[in-house]
Amino acid sequence: MAVFLAASDETNCGKYHEGTFFYCGFLAPEQDWANIFEPMWDARVLKGPPRMTEFHVTDLKSKHGCEKNGIDLNEADLRISEAFGVISAIPSLTPIACELNGGHLRRVFDSEVKFSTGAHRQFEPDYLSFIGYVIGVLEHVRLSHPEAQKVNFLVERNGEITKRIQEFYGTIPANLELLGDSGLAKLMGEIIPEGKDCTPLHAADLLCWYTRRAHLQTLEPKDLERYSVIAKRKGARIALSDEQLECLYSACIETAGGPDLTNP
Repeated sequence: MAVFLAASDETNCGKYHEGTFFYCGFLAPEQDWANIFEPMWDARVLKGPPRMTEFHVTDLKSKHGCEKNGIDLNEADLRISEAFGVISAIPSLTPIACELNGGHLRRVFDSEVKFSTGAHRQFEPDYLSFIGYVIGVLEHVRLSHPEAQKVNFLVERNGEITKRIQEFYGTIPANLELLGDSGLAKLMGEIIPEGKDCTPLHAADLLCWYTRRAHLQTLEPKDLERYSVIAKRKGARIALSDEQLECLYSACIETAGGPDLTNP
């Protein structure tokens, strides 16, 4: 059975949440993650000494973050280089990214929504970007991996946001039917929340950090050269237009049997 795993992370939208929001991750066969990526990442990126249990590029780019890991900025830079080396050595790791206009989302869907738990929450960019990301992954798998039987989705355990994302994941089959592509739902596997020590999520963090800064054109030459390793790799990048964003939102709130997302 050909099972794939997509490990993902998200970025913020910048000041006042007005910028471009990215939801990014790597897709690969589960066995490649377990048998190749995880031992390589542990040996080359985390082991040290000193050993690191978490990998966040934001921390590794700051003096304070480095101190938390017991390393200096030079050592942190070496760890980042090794991280890109691991990704370069595993061609099956496929970058997938979904981006949307966070400002438009805030302006059009500014009111709170009611979830199945009864909680009222702001409609966050994470929700629609995650759905766009999932659909993008499924479309890529259907096109490029006809041998695949299902795709599992790995996300970071992040309190209420993760709970809401899990609810939205359950609505995707009905959303796909409303959007006229119910066949994609057959590829959907489980959604798996994991902690910050989960190494596939480390790779997703790296992809998100570099994708956002490449978009903002703020990467230094060394980091731009690193990012080119990923940017040139075959994958998928889904840019949701404002119109598509509104259509996807409408599909979410009209989904029968899903969470109650109607405005209170």
